[in-house]
Amino acid sequence: MNKAQKIKLKREQDTILREGKEYYDEGQHFEAHNYISRKLKEFSEIDHLKKLSDSFAIKQLSSLVSNKIEAYEDTINLLYPLRDAKHPPGAPLEETLGNLASAYKGLWLQKGDKDLAKEAAYCYEKGFQRTKGYWTGINAATMFAVIGQKAKSIKYTKSAIASVQRKLRAGIKEHKERYWATATLGEAYLLSGDQKQAIKYYDAAYKLYEKMKGLKFQPLSSSSRQLRILQQHNIKVPDEILKKFKPHKVVLFAGHMLDKKGSGKTRFPQELENLVRQEIKNKLEDINP
Repeated sequence: MNKAQKIKLKREQDTILREGKEYYDEGQHFEAHNYISRKLKEFSEIDHLKKLSDSFAIKQLSSLVSNKIEAYEDTINLLYPLRDAKHPPGAPLEETLGNLASAYKGLWLQKGDKDLAKEAAYCYEKGFQRTKGYWTGINAATMFAVIGQKAKSIKYTKSAIASVQRKLRAGIKEHKERYWATATLGEAYLLSGDQKQAIKYYDAAYKLYEKMKGLKFQPLSSSSRQLRILQQHNIKVPDEILKKFKPHKVVLFAGHMLDKKGSGKTRFPQELENLVRQEIKNKLEDINP
């Protein structure tokens, strides 16, 4: 591959990563999946661009997207071969091992197979051992609690707290990461049985969530799911936390056109518009007071 082709390869990779991430950040996960798949297929016909399908960074983004659309087997197929591979700059090892573990966790939640929960726990453990990142550390702690390995859960709970504290001392600039770091402390203290500290840090995390800009349902949704997992496995979660981290409710609307004047048909008379509008408003308030 000559120099111009290498430059072209790098430019196309950066474009796929940037635009795919934009779709992802906007919550358009199926669009992100379709965009990445379409671009890789398009470039598979061009010799010097075929290598894009081998990009660690693109595989990591693809796996992140696949997990969001619950295509967990796709993530496993993408990342399992990379779990022991040397990772290039810009493609953190924790992303590979964490996303792989998340896929096993997602499959476990779907199928209820405890072997999948064990696989998730061991992948998170491996991720923490090799990277010391609090994301894999706290998930290892929770998943070991799920599968009944209390000693390991306690070990990784303490490790996750220490990892977050190191991060906070070093300074976290990005607002969203401050949310995750603070929520991690809340989860760790729940696992430790210290409800007072858990309430303190979940309250702080929620305040950070409220200050987030743009589409922001994903952090709250993820934390809510994690809290439900803890509850279902005999970890006490105070009501003060559950009230703040309620799952989002989704409302699907089906529209109906107003009757046109002089149409001769009566299906949705225009004089009923305000009545129907108020009824919809009442229903929405019932769903989410």
